[in-house]
Amino acid sequence: MPPASSFVIVLLGLLACLVAFPGRRAVPLPRWRLAVSAVLLAAAALVLLSLPPHDSLREPEVWLVGLPFFLVGIARGAWIRLQVDHGQGKLRLARAPEEFWIAVVALLLILVDIVGEPFGRTGSIYVKAIELGLVILAGFVVGRNAALLVRSRDAPQQDL
Repeated sequence: MPPASSFVIVLLGLLACLVAFPGRRAVPLPRWRLAVSAVLLAAAALVLLSLPPHDSLREPEVWLVGLPFFLVGIARGAWIRLQVDHGQGKLRLARAPEEFWIAVVALLLILVDIVGEPFGRTGSIYVKAIELGLVILAGFVVGRNAALLVRSRDAPQQDL
């Protein structure tokens, strides 16, 4: 993997962690933060999958593994209790710190892939496990945050 693309992938993972960090506690957060963290994590996974030695974007089994976790993420987003202040564009999630920890695990997988690349072979189980792990994590966060964004539009107004 070229050094510039490694830097971009790590930067996307770090930004996803930074954006998701305030969500560890039940504090009012801007609504846009949910979309940005999901997009950053998905972009990191897609860039990693599109570069050699992975180049797995055309493999249907990668997408078939991610789809159930996308649906699990939607279910998780449907069960999270939220309060919304439509006037300020903020929301508060009750007991939902997993987004930050998922971003941290995804960043660790990215770092292990970059550091361990000289030791792994193209097509090895090691490389496949990392790419599937990233697809699973990104799919879950995208589904969870999409469900929360959709639900937040119709939630009753509460002052936060």
